[in-house]
Amino acid sequence: MGFKVGRYDRVSISDIKDTSAKKVKEEKLKQFDSNTDGVLDAQEAARYYADKKGGYEPRSMDQVLKLAGGKQHELKTMHQEEGNVIWGSVANWKGDFNIGDVGAGNVRAERRSWETVDNTALLVDCNLMELAFVEKIESATLMIGPRGMASESGSTLPEAVAVPLNIATAPGHKEWNRGGGNYWVPDKKYLAVAMDTEDMRKLAGDSGGLSFYIVLRTNDGATHYVNKDGKPYNNFDFDASELKPSDT
Repeated sequence: MGFKVGRYDRVSISDIKDTSAKKVKEEKLKQFDSNTDGVLDAQEAARYYADKKGGYEPRSMDQVLKLAGGKQHELKTMHQEEGNVIWGSVANWKGDFNIGDVGAGNVRAERRSWETVDNTALLVDCNLMELAFVEKIESATLMIGPRGMASESGSTLPEAVAVPLNIATAPGHKEWNRGGGNYWVPDKKYLAVAMDTEDMRKLAGDSGGLSFYIVLRTNDGATHYVNKDGKPYNNFDFDASELKPSDT
């Protein structure tokens, strides 16, 4: 089995604090966004930080975001153990995806609410990808924002928050039953996170829900996008009804 804790290695430029200077700050950050995707990856963020700090490198993405003005949206995530990701059940279908010659899979979600806990688990099941490719993934980032990801007033970029996903794999194996028979358990190849549902609701605002896609970076420097049905810019969605307070 393999397990990588989600790594925060991307800064969504639109997720800086909403101030009168927001557009000015965005324009400054966009100068370092070499591929114009509205996000600073680790290298772009380091160049921005070094430019503002006399050549010093940031110790973390939090330092970069603080320098830029701080995060606008709070979206708490819950730590998930390896076994929770591999063996946890996430049933509600969000859609399929495919990535060219790399392979395909599906995205599922499930709300988990009890006593003082109310979170929503998101699972990216890479079931039709080779295990070797999933093990090459260095970071997986969920980009999530208000339904449709429209730009806020004073901004030129889609509103979105970057959330790291955990990466969990387990090779296929044979299992035996009491009757002496056996069956094959296929590889498990998952990307996952659990998010605070109230924070998701606040992020959605009055937009009617949330939209999201996933960005994968592999150890050969390649970037791949997980979009619904494999269509560029076709996002997955949460409806507003899925985010209602648990007591309504």
